[in-house]
Amino acid sequence: MRDKDLQYFELLKKEIVKTLKKSFPGVSDKIEEWKGQTILFLQEDVLDKVKENISEKWFYNHMKTRSNKLPRVDMLNLLSRYSGYADWQDFTFKNQVKITSFIINDKSNRMFIIVPLLVVLILGIIYLLFKILSMKEYQFCFVSADDFSAITSDNTQIEILSDSESPMNLKLILFIQLRHWKG
Repeated sequence: MRDKDLQYFELLKKEIVKTLKKSFPGVSDKIEEWKGQTILFLQEDVLDKVKENISEKWFYNHMKTRSNKLPRVDMLNLLSRYSGYADWQDFTFKNQVKITSFIINDKSNRMFIIVPLLVVLILGIIYLLFKILSMKEYQFCFVSADDFSAITSDNTQIEILSDSESPMNLKLILFIQLRHWKG
C-alpha cells in the first residue's frame, strides 16, 4: 500500500507542475530541476490560490528528492487543493485509474506476467516436441488366410484373440497403404 501512495505522490507532483505552468509557462516539466526563482513562483502561486505557505526547506526535503516516506497529510491536502482537488483523498480517488494503469505498465510488474507466459509456452513446445518425436508409425498389411493375397477392402473387420479374455471385434475404417505380400 505504501508504494501505491508514493506513486500517487509522484502523480501529484506532475499535477503541481501542470498547475504552476498555467501561471508560469516557462517552468521546467521536471520538478526535481526547480531552483530558487521557480520555487518562489510555486510559493507565490500556492499562497495566491490556496492561501497557505510552503517552506523552501520542505520543498527541498519532499519535492526535489525521492523518498520512501510520504509527506504529512496536511501538506498533501494543501498540494491537492492547489492542483484543483478537494483534498488528498479526493485526489487519490479520482486518479485510481491512472495509478492502476501505471502499475500494470510498470516493467517490474510486466515481468510477473511475461515470465509465467514464457514458461508455459516453453513447456508447451517441449510437450509437443516430445509427443511428435515419441510418435511411432506402424504399417499393417492384412492378407487373406486362403490365398495370401492383400486385402484391399477399406472396411475390414478384425477379431483380436487374447488369452483368458473374450474376443474383441473391431471394425476398422482406415486408409490402408496396400503392399503386395509375396509369401
